[in-house]
Amino acid sequence: MCKICNLAENNKLPAPVHVCVKNYEGSSKRMEATMTLELTIQVKRQCGFIVGFIVADDDSSMRATLKHSYKHLSATMP
Repeated sequence: MCKICNLAENNKLPAPVHVCVKNYEGSSKRMEATMTLELTIQVKRQCGFIVGFIVADDDSSMRATLKHSYKHLSATMP
């Protein structure tokens, strides 16, 4: 939660109109996996490309998310 939203919530007030930097709901551990999956799906749908390689730090949660989700994209995870 951003500082402005957090302050408003703590004071039980509506947050004023602002550019909120919070753009993800969920744990920070899942953020990389979720964003990688979303971008992979977006590239497939908008451009017709299937991602063949992903260079990353070999995070097991990201690999597991992509491996499971690739089944729905008719592709295989290298």
